[in-house]
Amino acid sequence: MLKFGGDLLQIACVNGRKEIVELLQVKGCDVLGVPPERVQGDESYRKSPFVIQAAQSGHLDTFNHVLECGGTL
Repeated sequence: MLKFGGDLLQIACVNGRKEIVELLQVKGCDVLGVPPERVQGDESYRKSPFVIQAAQSGHLDTFNHVLECGGTL
């Protein structure tokens, strides 16, 4: 989780997968952590806080969950 947690959390936020975000948090990922610098195979990716990535997904439940867990803009 320390090595790849941010990457996994980023993927879950971008895809609006609240249940995966919750699971990753139980396993030790932190929504206040540092998002990855780049995502392999996605040239349009821009590093931003997890809460922004969750908002961009358009899934309100994921966005609200990240906010409730301390994610900030």
